[in-house]
Amino acid sequence: MAEEYHLEQVSAIREKLQDLPPFLTKEQHDELLGTILTVPVVTSDLSVTVAKFSGETTTYTVPAFTSIDTLRKMISEEEGIPLGQIKLCPTSKNKVVSNNTVMGSLVTDTMHMHQPTPSTPSTVDTDALGDEISNMPAFGLDHRQVSNESQVSNFSNFSTCSSTVELSMVRQARMSITKTGSNADLSNDGQDVSLRGPCIALLEDCGPGSKVMARLLGRGSGLSYIGVCNEGVDLDQEPHMAGAFFVSSSDVRATLSWSRDGNTHDLQCPRFVCGDILMLDFSHDGRSFKLSKDGERIGRFSIDESAYGERNSEGMVVALGGQCGTKWQVLDSATPEMWLAPKGLPLISHWDMTTCNVISGFKRANFLDDIRGTVMLKGCGRGSTVIARALQKGAGPLYIGVCESTFGLSHMPIIPGAHSLFDNGHLYADGNQIGNAFGGFRTGDILTLTVNADGTAFALAKNGVGQVIVNNIPANTERVICMGGVGPCVWELA
Repeated sequence: MAEEYHLEQVSAIREKLQDLPPFLTKEQHDELLGTILTVPVVTSDLSVTVAKFSGETTTYTVPAFTSIDTLRKMISEEEGIPLGQIKLCPTSKNKVVSNNTVMGSLVTDTMHMHQPTPSTPSTVDTDALGDEISNMPAFGLDHRQVSNESQVSNFSNFSTCSSTVELSMVRQARMSITKTGSNADLSNDGQDVSLRGPCIALLEDCGPGSKVMARLLGRGSGLSYIGVCNEGVDLDQEPHMAGAFFVSSSDVRATLSWSRDGNTHDLQCPRFVCGDILMLDFSHDGRSFKLSKDGERIGRFSIDESAYGERNSEGMVVALGGQCGTKWQVLDSATPEMWLAPKGLPLISHWDMTTCNVISGFKRANFLDDIRGTVMLKGCGRGSTVIARALQKGAGPLYIGVCESTFGLSHMPIIPGAHSLFDNGHLYADGNQIGNAFGGFRTGDILTLTVNADGTAFALAKNGVGQVIVNNIPANTERVICMGGVGPCVWELA
């Protein structure tokens, strides 16, 4: 069977040579004829040795036509390793083999034979192969192409090779959620998960050594959290159990919390806001993880030597979760610059997916029907200027102003921590209605909001004409520019 395949290759090469010029360089000659010196081995069974993450090896005997995907499933069932965690590459190469590659194609038969001499009779099958070679067109080679460097023939006899394949398992964490509870709705690509109740979503193939980046898109009044836990954790409950290590946030607290085996501790870091991008970096030994928010470090958290004894780090996976209304989006951590909004630029960076959609390069927000909400431009606070306009107005009011960075985005900015100007001209300051402050604005008006250097005042201009200055804003906290409305309204940044 191998001889027949070899003759087919020779015929194919001969056809290619028909259209080539009579003069060929040595490199062109070798490039053409080199393809017939190696042919796939066709055997009934192969011995496949797979080196795992730990360095241990396991040998499988499989038919030559077995695909990599089938072998991965065999390893998953035999070793108990999540399927998404299994990537295979030849030991001598670093490139991961595609799923449809068959094992027989990974073994090649390289053929060698010395040029026939008077004392060494030829072993080439002249009845079969010789006729094909003799029918090839002449190369028209001159003395410049003659080489005495080797006596190895371009055509060789078939030798016996070992039917063994050596593969290495490499960990390549997919950026997708692989396991959820009954209260979760998972998108088809495994990137977005929406929670209808207390639930945890696992990235099973993101164990020790993995890096996961996720954006919080929606949050109810309860907890939302990110961390690591055991693979066998109950996915339909909050992570107050042994073997769970989470950093959590809620609308009722201004700071984060750290939960370890059900024991909760306060952290002196501002809570998550919808739109925040969290990066979890799981250590290679599985004993700790680092967490950052929008590129700023939150801290490193230890997960070993707990009150319940040392954990099996190989069984720990990355997890996202929360209560009703929470929505997470998994991003590609290899290119964080694609997702993090640059600081100081007028871009919408924080929004709640349950109230609005943000499109057009983070410059337009579409609020849903009969729903109120707010978006923030994180990083556009003290000393910054934003130019915006409302393109559509719903049944309720429109508003623009400044608010604290931990402001609940499902609220109107009429509560403590927010100072806002409404389209009817009213001013709300730190939860108090001050009354009419200016003439108001309409859809299509170009609004320019400027915050002074220390954040204690801001000014609003309409269509290039100054309207109002709001001062006496407490300077003890960082505030960002916000805008929003009620009903199907649309805001756009210049």
